[in-house]
Amino acid sequence: MNRGFPRVRTILVDDEDSANRWLAELLAAHPHIEVAGMATTTAQAEQLVRQLKPDLMFLDIEMPGQSGLEFLAETNLQLRVVLVTAHDQHALQAFELGASDYLLKPASAVRLARTIGRICPDLCPAPLDSSPAGPARLIVPTSHGARLFDPEEIAWIEARENYTLVQCGARSPHLVRRLLGDWSEELDPIRFVRLSRSLIVHLNQISEVIRLSTDECVVQFANSPAELRLGRTAKRRLRQLLHSPGSAESDDSQS
Repeated sequence: MNRGFPRVRTILVDDEDSANRWLAELLAAHPHIEVAGMATTTAQAEQLVRQLKPDLMFLDIEMPGQSGLEFLAETNLQLRVVLVTAHDQHALQAFELGASDYLLKPASAVRLARTIGRICPDLCPAPLDSSPAGPARLIVPTSHGARLFDPEEIAWIEARENYTLVQCGARSPHLVRRLLGDWSEELDPIRFVRLSRSLIVHLNQISEVIRLSTDECVVQFANSPAELRLGRTAKRRLRQLLHSPGSAESDDSQS
């Protein structure tokens, strides 16, 4: 029982009661996070801030009347704020307004744990064997401003001429004007490995490798329903990295 750590008084603000309750259930797994109150409007949230003086707020962006972004911009909040939304196009604005993190709906226990680890590092000591994690967010300029990527949500990145296709979680892949080498310079090389000149794969997210033939396999990922098909060279490179020679090893060696 980490009794030496202070409790983090937290309020949840979402116009849907069910969303507040779901987040409260996930936060119950973190004994040092105390859900002190819930609100369904920004007016109620402002009241709770005055009454409870919380340390942390989870704030939905799409709210009736005043949005979460407007509330954050117009209110001098002396606390950490995590913005919650079903869309990611407001991510850059959220950080510019001082948000501590940005949580996409539906929130998962794993993603929420990472958020708490970032904003309350004293509550989540790093594993003893942890390797450098790289930046918490990668900012990629776009024609509309910028897109923010959480490295942990990336399954793979594929080169497409002057662009790259980024497969993140369950969402459709993002096509961004960025070279594969630019990603290599920012991502942790222990976890994000180049299987070929045109492909980077997140090793920690691989859940299964299915052999199709001597020359091909399909890679499945824990964080994405999308599958990645690999040819002979990339298949062999992946097998070496995973340190798990498959039944096709003798076939592959006959190149």
